[in-house]
Amino acid sequence: MSNTAFALLLSLMLTLNVSGHRGQSKRSAGAADLSTRSSTAFEGDESKVLIRGGWVQEGPPSQTITAAYMTIENQTGADISLRSASTEVAQTIELHKMELLDGIMKMHRVEAIDIPAGGKAELKPGGYHLMVIGLKKELKEGDKVTIALEFSNGLRKTITIPVKPRSALDNPANDFALTDQNNKPFHLSQLRGKLVFLFFGYTHCPDACPTTMAKLSQVNKLLAHDAQQVETVFISVDPGRDTTSVLKSYLAYFHMNSIGLTGTKQEIDLVVEQYGAKYQIEQSDSAAGYHIDHSTDLYLLNQTGELTRKFSYSDGTQVIVEGVRSLIRQ
Repeated sequence: MSNTAFALLLSLMLTLNVSGHRGQSKRSAGAADLSTRSSTAFEGDESKVLIRGGWVQEGPPSQTITAAYMTIENQTGADISLRSASTEVAQTIELHKMELLDGIMKMHRVEAIDIPAGGKAELKPGGYHLMVIGLKKELKEGDKVTIALEFSNGLRKTITIPVKPRSALDNPANDFALTDQNNKPFHLSQLRGKLVFLFFGYTHCPDACPTTMAKLSQVNKLLAHDAQQVETVFISVDPGRDTTSVLKSYLAYFHMNSIGLTGTKQEIDLVVEQYGAKYQIEQSDSAAGYHIDHSTDLYLLNQTGELTRKFSYSDGTQVIVEGVRSLIRQ
C-alpha cells in the first residue's frame, strides 16, 4: 500500500471514531437529561403521596422505644417504597414488621415497605410499623411528633402526627381504612358529625343480612327528617365475592344512605376484631358454594365515632329508632 493510500485510510478511520464518540456522548447526555427530568418530575409528585390516620403510641416515662402507625396512599402513578424515616424526638427510626407465625408474634426489620401505584400500605399494630428508638423525651397523649419520610426515587415527605395512648389499640373509635363501593379509599373519620350504623355481613347471605338491611331501610323511613344525620356502613366479610361493583348493586336495592366496604382479608379482620365481631367461612357442597357464619350485632356509633350501643338481631325497628333519637337529643 502506498504512503498516500495509507494516509487516506488512517484519516477515514479517525473521522469515523470521532463521529462515534460524539454520537455516544449525545446519547449519554440525552439519557442523563431524561433521567434528571424523570427524577425531578417524580419529586414534584409529593402531594400525590397521602398520609392518613397517622399516630404515635404513647408509653410510660421510662420507655425509650415506641411505634408510629399510618396509612400511606400512592397516587403518583408509579410504584414507590418507603426506605427510611427520622425524627428529632428520637435517635433513630427503623422499619419493622410484626407477623404471627405458628402462634408466636415475631418482629423483624425490613429494608423497605412497598406501595404500588394506585395502592396503599397500612402501618398498623400487628403489621408494618415505624419503630421509634431512643426517645429523647417522654411522649404524652396530645403531643405532636414530626417525622421525615424518605421514599424511593428521591421523594420526601414530612408529616406531623399526634401521640395517642396505648388504649387506642383496643378502641373501636379508631379510624380504620377500607375501600368503598365506588372503589375509593374510605376512613371512618369521614363520617364524623353523623351517627353510624355498622354491620358485618356478605351479599350472598340469604337471610340475616338482607333482613337487617331491610330493617335499617325501614328505620330510615321512621326517622324521617332525622335520617339525614345517620349513615349505614355495611362491611363485607367476603372479599373474594363481594367486589366493589357487587356491593354497589346490593346497597342500591335498600334505598337509604349507605356505604359498602371491602378490602383485603387482613384489613377486614382488623376491623372485625376491633368491634368484637366474628365470622367463619364454612365450605359446603351446596350449589351456592361456601357460606359464612357471622355475628349479627348492629353497632351504633355516635357523632365522634365512639361505639355507644349494640342492637341484637331480634331488636325491632322501634327499639333502634329510639336508640338513634336518644343520641340525637343529647
